[in-house]
Amino acid sequence: MFSRDSFNVTEAKEKLASLKGKFQFPEDGNIAKVNDELEKVLFSMQIYSKAPKYVLTRALYPVEDGSDVLHSARFVIRPSVQDALEVDEMKKTFHINANAEFFNNFIEEMAEWFDTYQFYKQLQVNVDASECRCCRGYSRA
Repeated sequence: MFSRDSFNVTEAKEKLASLKGKFQFPEDGNIAKVNDELEKVLFSMQIYSKAPKYVLTRALYPVEDGSDVLHSARFVIRPSVQDALEVDEMKKTFHINANAEFFNNFIEEMAEWFDTYQFYKQLQVNVDASECRCCRGYSRA
């Protein structure tokens, strides 16, 4: 049985660690400012070149209706159709509370998802490679 350690899948976590601490959560918690900073984080994450194409959905929740101050955010990430794997477990939902560690927590969650994706991708490649394709469709009689 393969394990994550046998593939040493921590490259995204190591690569994206350099981004932690570079993004500041706005003191006033303004949703528009958080959203703008989040776009910068996503752009900066391109330093991890092995990241699959993905779809990221976000919902930013205010402290109360009509407020522009962020309380928390919910993110849903999944691979795009072209980078989908045979594993159905690649959709991940995570919540982050609005605080000074918001962007560091976001980077950690994304890095973990990238590493999980790479783990399953490598596992799928190994499983596909172990199947015998040379005898498919032929009788061994």
